[in-house]
Amino acid sequence: MALLVGATVVGVALAPRALARLGDRELRHALEKTSATQLDLAGVGQPGAKAYAQGLEGPYAHAALVIGNIRQALPQPLQSLVGDPHWLVRTPAQSVTVTRGQDLNLHVRLGIDLSWKDLVRPVQGELPDTYDGRGPIGIAVPRALAERADLRVGDRLPSDPGKLRVTAIVDVVDPDGGYAAHTGDLVRPTVTVSPGFPSTVTGTVLVAPDSARALEPLLASGTLTGWLPVDGSRVSYTEADALVPEARRLASNPVELPEGGRLALRTGLADIVEQTSDRIESTYALFALAFSGLAGVLGAVFALGVQTVVARRRPALALASARGAGEVQVRGVMVLEGLLITLPVSAVAIRAVTSLVPAAVGPVGRLLPWAVAALVPVLFGVLTTTRALREPRQDLQVRTRSRVRWVLEVGVAGLAVLSLLALDRRGVVESSRAVGIDPLVVAAPILLVTAVCAAALRVYPWPLAVLQRSLRSRRGPVAVLGAARAVRQPALGFAAALALVVGLAVVTFSAVMASTIRSGLEHAAREAVGADVRLSASAFDEGDLDAVRRLAGVDEAVRLSVRSGVELDLGRTAHVDVVVTDTAALHTVRPDLPALTGEYPTPILLGTDREERADSVLFESRPAHLVDVVARELLPGLDHRWVLVDESALPPGAARGDSRRQEVLIRVAPGADAADVADRAAGVAGRSGVDVEVVDVEGERAAAESSPLVGGLQPALLVAALAALLLTLVTVVLASLAAARARQQLLGVLRILGMSPRQLRGVTAWELGPIAVVAVAVGTAVGLALPRVVTRALDLRPFVGGRTSPTPVVEPALVLAGVGAFVVVVVVAGLLAVAVGRRVAPAVTVKMGER
Repeated sequence: MALLVGATVVGVALAPRALARLGDRELRHALEKTSATQLDLAGVGQPGAKAYAQGLEGPYAHAALVIGNIRQALPQPLQSLVGDPHWLVRTPAQSVTVTRGQDLNLHVRLGIDLSWKDLVRPVQGELPDTYDGRGPIGIAVPRALAERADLRVGDRLPSDPGKLRVTAIVDVVDPDGGYAAHTGDLVRPTVTVSPGFPSTVTGTVLVAPDSARALEPLLASGTLTGWLPVDGSRVSYTEADALVPEARRLASNPVELPEGGRLALRTGLADIVEQTSDRIESTYALFALAFSGLAGVLGAVFALGVQTVVARRRPALALASARGAGEVQVRGVMVLEGLLITLPVSAVAIRAVTSLVPAAVGPVGRLLPWAVAALVPVLFGVLTTTRALREPRQDLQVRTRSRVRWVLEVGVAGLAVLSLLALDRRGVVESSRAVGIDPLVVAAPILLVTAVCAAALRVYPWPLAVLQRSLRSRRGPVAVLGAARAVRQPALGFAAALALVVGLAVVTFSAVMASTIRSGLEHAAREAVGADVRLSASAFDEGDLDAVRRLAGVDEAVRLSVRSGVELDLGRTAHVDVVVTDTAALHTVRPDLPALTGEYPTPILLGTDREERADSVLFESRPAHLVDVVARELLPGLDHRWVLVDESALPPGAARGDSRRQEVLIRVAPGADAADVADRAAGVAGRSGVDVEVVDVEGERAAAESSPLVGGLQPALLVAALAALLLTLVTVVLASLAAARARQQLLGVLRILGMSPRQLRGVTAWELGPIAVVAVAVGTAVGLALPRVVTRALDLRPFVGGRTSPTPVVEPALVLAGVGAFVVVVVVAGLLAVAVGRRVAPAVTVKMGER
C-alpha cells in the first residue's frame, strides 16, 4: 500500500511541475520564433530641434541619457526581459545623382549612431571625418548599398545640402539582427521595381556623430529610430498576466525627449503572450479533462487497497471490538495506520520531486499531492465499520437493496448532468478564467463515466440471470456455477467495476484525442498553405509556371495574381482584393473552389466573414454574377474581403488595382515528397532573379509540431493511457485479493468434489469474464463519446490552428489496439488470481469448515 501511495504522490507532484515547465517552454518557443520587428520595444519618433545641450558634451547627449533610462523605468517582469537600448538619428531621404550612369534612382539618408565605431567594420577606405559645413560630407556606405548602387571609395555624389564623398565601404556588425529589423535600409537597401522605369534604391549611410552640429537643421526634420531588444528565453508563463498590461501600456506613454523630441515605443509582445496563453490554457484544460478519469480510477484503487488492509486486520479489530472498543476507537486505530503508511513515504516523495524538479506551481500544485496522500487515511476511517468486522469480506456489491446506494447513484447522475451543462455552457477555459479551476466542470468525464457505470451495473445481473437459466440444460457444471456465482456473489464489486470502465474509457479517449489532434494539425497546415505547396513572389511569368508544371511530382500548378483596391458594388461600393487566375486549373488544385464559367455577366466568387447577398452586383462598374459566398480564410494570406475571377472572363482593362503579389499553388502527385517538390519549384521559379517565398504542408506541419505543447501532448495522452492500463491491472489484482478468501473456500470444496484444474480455472475465469465484457462495451462507448463532449466545450483552434475547430476523428486500428491492450491486462490479472487459487489445499478448506 505504501508503494502504491508513494508512486501516486510522485505522479501527482510531478504533473503540475511538468505543466508549468511546459507552459514556460511554449511561451519561450513562441517568443523566440517571433521576429524582432514584432517583439522588440521599438518606435520611430522625432529627435528634437537641437542636437547639443548646454552643459553636456557631444551630440544628443541629453537624449542619450533619457533613452538610456527607459529600461530602468519599466516595471517588472517586463524590465527583466528587455536589453539595453539602441538608437540612431536619420535625415529624410535625399535624391542623389549617381556618377557612372547606373540605371537607377538613388535616395540616401544620412545617419548618426553614437556607437558607430562598434557598429561598422571598414572593408575599404577609412571612416569619414567630422563635417564642419565646408566641403563634401564624408559618408560610410554599407557594403550591400555599395554593391547594389555600384558605389566606390572616392565617389562624389551631388546632393542637398552638399556633395557627398564616399570615404569607406563598411560591413554593418549586427549579430542579433536588431539593426536589420528596425533600421531597415541601413543593413540592406530597399529596392522598388516599377515596370518600364528605373529601379529606385533607398539606403542609409553613416556620418561622423560630431557632424550633427553642421547638419542640425536637416537632422531635426528627420527621424529617431530606437528599440530595446526583448529576450524571450527568460520569460516565465507565470508572468504572462502581468506582462500583457505592461506591454500594452507602453504605446499610451511615449518617451518625451529634449528639445521637443518624442519616441513612442510599441511591441507585439502582448499579442504573442495572449495568443500563446490561449494555447497553453487549452492544453491545460485538455489535460485536466483527460486526467480527471484517472482520478476516479485512483480513488477506486485506493478504496480496494484499504479494503485489503482492513480485511487483514479484521480478526484483531473484531477482538478489540468484542472487548469493548468503540467504533470511534476502531476507526481511529485504522486512521492512525493509514497515516503511518502514507505520511512518511509521501513526505519523502514530495521532497524528492520538489528538489529534483523545481518549478513555480502555485498553491494548488503544492497542496494537491498532500491532498492525495490524505485521502488514504480518510478512506481507512470511512471503510472501517462494525459491519465490515462482522462480514467475511467487504466490497460494494453489484446487487444491493441499500437505499444509500440508490441515493448516491441518483446524486452522481444529477451531478453528471449539471457538470455536462456547465461544461457545454461555460467551457473549460472560460470558466477557469472567471473563477479559477472549476471542479464541477473538470470532473465532467469521471461523473459521466460513474453515472453510466452505475446504470450498467444495475442492468448487469439481468442478462446474466437469463444466461444462467439457458446454461442449465448444458452438460458440465463450470458454466452454470460460474454464471450463478456472478449473479449471486460477484467477486468484483462496484469500485473494481468502475475502475475497469474508467480505465478503458481513458484509453479510448486518449486514442481518439491523439488522432483528432493529428488530423487537426494536418488540416490547419493545409489551410495555411492553400495547397500542397505555395510559391509567393512579386511576379511569375508564363515561363516560371510552365517550368513548375514540368517538374516530376507536380500534378497541377496554377498562378494567382492578387490585386488590391478594386471596386465591388453589392448595394454599396467597397474596395476589395481581387484574385485573378485560371479557375479551372485552380479547381484541379483546390477541388473545394469552383471553376467559374461564362463571360457575361462576369462570374465571381466572394470571400468574406459576413453573410452577404445582393440581387445586383457591379464589379468595376460592370455587371457581375455572384456565384457563391465562401469563408475569407479559404484562400490564405488575404486579410480583407476578396473576389475570385477567372482570367478569361475578365474584361480588358478591368481589375487593374495595385498589383500586390503573385502566387503559384501546386498540387503534388500521390507518393511524391512535397518538401522536395517545393525546393525544386522554388529553384526553377526563381531563375529570373525574383525572391521566391516557398511553403509546403509538410514544412508547416513540422513547424507546428516543433511547439513544445504539440510535442508534449502526444506523450501525455500516451502516459494517461498507460497509467489507466496499469491502474486497471492493480485494480483487478486488489479486487482478486479482497475476494481471495471466498474463492479459496469455493475452489477447495470444488477440488474435494472432484473438479479438475481446468474446470477450476474456468470457474475462476467467470469472476472476470462477465464484468470485463461489460467494461469493454461500456468503457469503449463512453470513451468514444467523451471526445465529442470535450470538443463541444473546448476550442482546439488555439492549439492546432486553422479556421474551424477540429471534430473527433476515430481511427479504428488505434481504438482496437487500446481495447486489445486492456483485454490483455485483464487476462494477466486473471492469471494472477488463478495462481493465487492454486495455492489452496483441500485439507485447509476442510479444516476451516470443521472450525
